[in-house]
Amino acid sequence: MPNLCWCGHATSNFIHDCAVCSLTARGITGLSQQNIPQTGDLAEMKAILRPGRGLTHEQRLMMLAEAETIDSELPRALRSRRGQPPYFSEAAAEQWRQYGRILNLHGITSNGGLPLPGGSILKVGADSKISIDDITLPGPLPMRDIALWMSNPARVGSVVNWKHFLFAMSCCLRDCHPETIDNWAEWYRHNAWHGVEPHMMGISDNFSVRHLMHPFLRFLTLLERDKLGGDAPLRELIDGNIELIEEQGGRAAETWLEILEDRQAAIVTLLGHFITPKLVVVNERFCLLALVDGKPTPIPVMVEPRVWRLLMAWTFEPPGTEHSEKLNDLFWCWNSEDEFWVPTSSQRNSVLFLKKTVETLGEHSSMEPVRVDSTKLGLRVKGASGLHYVLLATADPKKFLVNAIPHESMFEDAIERGVQICIDSQAGHDIPTGDVAASYLLALHNDLESQTGIITLHHLLDLLSKHKGWQKRRVEAPCWWDHLVDDYVHGVPDDEELLMDEDEIEEDEYYEEDYDWDNIDFEREEVVEHNREITRNVLEENLRELDESEEHLRQAIERLFERFGGDLQALEEAR
Repeated sequence: MPNLCWCGHATSNFIHDCAVCSLTARGITGLSQQNIPQTGDLAEMKAILRPGRGLTHEQRLMMLAEAETIDSELPRALRSRRGQPPYFSEAAAEQWRQYGRILNLHGITSNGGLPLPGGSILKVGADSKISIDDITLPGPLPMRDIALWMSNPARVGSVVNWKHFLFAMSCCLRDCHPETIDNWAEWYRHNAWHGVEPHMMGISDNFSVRHLMHPFLRFLTLLERDKLGGDAPLRELIDGNIELIEEQGGRAAETWLEILEDRQAAIVTLLGHFITPKLVVVNERFCLLALVDGKPTPIPVMVEPRVWRLLMAWTFEPPGTEHSEKLNDLFWCWNSEDEFWVPTSSQRNSVLFLKKTVETLGEHSSMEPVRVDSTKLGLRVKGASGLHYVLLATADPKKFLVNAIPHESMFEDAIERGVQICIDSQAGHDIPTGDVAASYLLALHNDLESQTGIITLHHLLDLLSKHKGWQKRRVEAPCWWDHLVDDYVHGVPDDEELLMDEDEIEEDEYYEEDYDWDNIDFEREEVVEHNREITRNVLEENLRELDESEEHLRQAIERLFERFGGDLQALEEAR
């Protein structure tokens, strides 16, 4: 993977050394910063794949399975069978052969029931939902591949328990129609196993957090329903039957048992992860998503349970663990050691627009990312009010988290101690994420002006105005700022007086006299107007560069231009 970021600022570590690219990466790719590798992260996977370069996909996948599979480390449902295979008649195999021919002609269609080794029955309903022994599966199955494998009775002995194997497979796979996907960020947003964020709840009216349950935990619920029927308990999002986990065994079970020992810590850890599907069903075939020519591309996986079980076992691993990361690395370097996600032209232009905006703001912003909460990278900007703001990406490419803090020394604690300001973007679906971020940046830089249209920002600045001389007060916790945050969240009585005169400030326990306050510029009126002029110039320059195909973007920028005092009529006459 090249070290250069999309906008050209960072010459190492891809997006992770650039505030602009790290902020827009999720809106462009649909992947969180954690899912995008840093320099050196792919070294091990590149070494594993190197001997197979130049061979066919099938040969390389088989090499990978042989090199990486240790049967005892797999969950029991994915292990190979020892001893005598179950009886599977020629008549049963013929049913699968007939269904395979139907799939080839018409695609997936309903059936009256297909036999599985061991006596279970697989059905495809009229709505294409698949069930086994009347237990509806949560995800798709590669029916064309399964039909091919089941068409020969001599092959069925390769799997210990086909019902449980297919339970597991349905939990690991997502449906994918690449020919209809023009925005992979949206596809990932709808199909990932997210951490819970408020900005991804609007995905659909039927959305439930249960759709986000990790594949391994979802697999356990199927086993529990198979074992207990209607008596199976309704599990929480992060929960699992300990007895069943121990029964499955293997590396994934061991790791999940450790995580579930402290359920509260597990919730904090796992809900912060964004787990993207790597295994998909395309045209009833089992496929691996990998980056090819700059975008995700489904790679057909050979019809071979030995390969399937390895990829499924890696999917079952908890996020952040060694083998879970291997599956992520496989996405980035399967096709080539130098693969690189290539933004569309409009996405790249929006990234460059945001970069230009940041550079125009000079010392009030920076192309260097700030590290927040030790794991997240953000873009900082200082407002005319004197407050500092940190922008962080969310699952919604048109929405950014904004955390306000009174001093730049608090960047790392911006989530824990900052005020989170809800700002809803009015950007249309076709406005690139970089342009949306630029509008946030300019509004926050001109916070004294833009607060009139952002009620949450106005509320914060109104509270701040009651803390006279706040710029002179120390910010080490606990302090006046923590009280302000509490007031912002829970409300403060209208008659509560927070103003302090100069004598009270001198005696305040939070007051600090370490700075030369006489030389600090607290954004006088002329400075505020200068900032507005900078904003207008940036917007005007971008309006001149737009063409007729970008009318929606033009309208959005024109609204911003007028909001900051621009004269549209004069601009039109000057063209």
